[in-house]
Amino acid sequence: MRAWILGIIVALFVGSAAQAAPIFVDAGTATCSTFFKMKKENPELTDLTLDSWLKGYLSGVNSVLGAMGQKVYDLSGLKGDQALDFMHSYCVRNPSANYQDGTIALMSALSRTDAPPKR
Repeated sequence: MRAWILGIIVALFVGSAAQAAPIFVDAGTATCSTFFKMKKENPELTDLTLDSWLKGYLSGVNSVLGAMGQKVYDLSGLKGDQALDFMHSYCVRNPSANYQDGTIALMSALSRTDAPPKR
């Protein structure tokens, strides 16, 4: 079962070099420059959308890691708009990158901890 779950994760994160289509079709595939345009038009909705996507992505990754008995990303340190602030800074430096790339950069900045006990 664990090998099957790991296989799905690998398939999601690692695409074929010949594959031109994105692996994900959602907010994570849009470029940072697209989000800057969206933010100018509707800042509150854009922040809500991005924050929801980001936290859902991180929670999903943690769910899979926890199910596999792996250390999870410690999200307890992300207070208020810290995650959005990180993403904004990332996107300023990398306007052609997609939002998922920034999320992965955020994950590399987070500490890892043991998964909470299963209930």
